[in-house]
Amino acid sequence: MDSLRMLEEKVTFLIDSIRELKKENSKLIDENLQLMAKVEVLESSLMKEDKNVEQLELTRTVVDNLIYSIDLLVNNEKQQ
Repeated sequence: MDSLRMLEEKVTFLIDSIRELKKENSKLIDENLQLMAKVEVLESSLMKEDKNVEQLELTRTVVDNLIYSIDLLVNNEKQQ
């Protein structure tokens, strides 16, 4: 009888442990989904910033070329 009681206690303990692990797993799944959503927002923001940087670099290149052209024109007029 004693061994049956011990077995019952162990089974009860295991069932309780499984329930706790399932609850913890559920919480972790929810947390993971929230973190994945945050990562998506951050990635989107980063992509927008990357596009802004590309546009700024292009603008800088165009302005540099414009300044170079103006300098050439000014130098040509001085030489004439």
